[in-house]
Amino acid sequence: MKKIISLLMSFVMLLGVMSGFNLTAYAATATSGQCGSNITWNYDKSSKTLSLSGSGETEFASELQWDSFKQDVKTLNIGYGITSLSNYLFTDFTSLTDVSVPSSVTYMDYGVFSGCTSLKSISLPSMRYIQKYEFIGCTSLTSISVPNGVEMICDSAFENCPKLESVSIPASVTFIGFRSFAEDNSLKDVYYSGSKSQWNKIKIDKGNGPLLNANIHFAIDEPNTTLPSNNGSATTVKNNTTKKTVKKTKYPTIKSIKGKKKSIVVSWTTVSGASGYHIQFSTNKKFTKKYYNGMINSPTAYQSTLKKLKSKKKYYVRIRSFKKVKGKYVYSKWSKVKSVKTK
Repeated sequence: MKKIISLLMSFVMLLGVMSGFNLTAYAATATSGQCGSNITWNYDKSSKTLSLSGSGETEFASELQWDSFKQDVKTLNIGYGITSLSNYLFTDFTSLTDVSVPSSVTYMDYGVFSGCTSLKSISLPSMRYIQKYEFIGCTSLTSISVPNGVEMICDSAFENCPKLESVSIPASVTFIGFRSFAEDNSLKDVYYSGSKSQWNKIKIDKGNGPLLNANIHFAIDEPNTTLPSNNGSATTVKNNTTKKTVKKTKYPTIKSIKGKKKSIVVSWTTVSGASGYHIQFSTNKKFTKKYYNGMINSPTAYQSTLKKLKSKKKYYVRIRSFKKVKGKYVYSKWSKVKSVKTK
């Protein structure tokens, strides 16, 4: 009997040791692993940085991978070569403030950055869709620039972003989904790279009151827009008995100019502090003959299409920035003149 009791006690002790071993092994937190067949991830505790590297599509990371520390991550580095981000991949990374998304990413699934409550801004690569719930609940987000090429902003993409003040939307957008900008009651300015007539053609679903009630700035690309012709002479603005000197903005640089069928596509560098841009184009290099004006009423605009031109004709183009203060225009110097031939 004593031998049996002794054997039982030994067995219980062995179970206790094995149980303790299993608990210790389970409690260990992994700081690296797989996040796709060709993608690995690594977490640096000291810098609180999560880095993904490799190529191809990510797979949904199981909760056992980074759930224990995801609320500590402040910096997220996504390596070039990764092409898509799976749904809810970084949801509830509540301390995340710095994100790097490479241009190789062309698709982001549902809710990738939902609930990232410390994220104030993010630069996105070109893609066709801003998916559902992508930034829902990003309560610190103050501005967003939807990349050129996006066609659809899907349901609740930016819902419940109460500090969102400005949004830039490209003319490529044709649909804005249900409650995409719901509860974004701080939204004041929408910068649209197309014209008012193009904006009116966008299908905007219900629940987007903050977007529709914001001040919408249109980039007007009609060639016959009339502009004040003070050529930069307005340098002061009087306000009752005070006189304030307004500094001119820097002039932009034409990055590229492409001739298309009866049109020209011009892109330029944006200028800090500008209210917009003034484009002139003419068949004469010195602009002494008939020329046309174009007004771009958006400080973030970087491209415009000059339409209704003659085919197979050489045009000269220049651009300058301007500030608008108390109804007066203050212009920068003109950029260098560039030329192109239409098709």
